[in-house]
Amino acid sequence: MVIAGTVEKFRRDQCNPSSDESSMSVYILSIQSICMGVSEVFAMVASYEFAYFAAPQSAQSLFMSLRFASIGVSSFIGSG
Repeated sequence: MVIAGTVEKFRRDQCNPSSDESSMSVYILSIQSICMGVSEVFAMVASYEFAYFAAPQSAQSLFMSLRFASIGVSSFIGSG
């Protein structure tokens, strides 16, 4: 999130006041998406590992349903 915030600050500073276009390269802008994707993969693996190895047998489905519900809510909020 720090990387995404930093890149977004530089992108907004480079925009013209009369236009919403930025002169930054798409490769620089893709860094924040790649970092967010990698962090999401690590979070998914950790939640699966917790649900299947650390949680009691009776609570495994609860943990997985909470994980999928949080993904659904965040996707709904992110879709606008």
